[in-house]
Amino acid sequence: MSYGDYALEHEILAWISDPESGVGNVRSDVLNRLWWLFKDHDITLPYPQRDVHIRTRPPEDTAPLL
Repeated sequence: MSYGDYALEHEILAWISDPESGVGNVRSDVLNRLWWLFKDHDITLPYPQRDVHIRTRPPEDTAPLL
């Protein structure tokens, strides 16, 4: 569907014969199966990561105390 900050976002559509008995159970089963397939194939989920680069450092005598 789209590119997220740290993800490829997909939508999974499925046809179920009896939605009155619960869509949540089917959703849970599909997501659990997908989770295990990812693990079986060494697919990892991205996580937010930030790199901080310090370009200059103030002199020691003017650095604020934390």
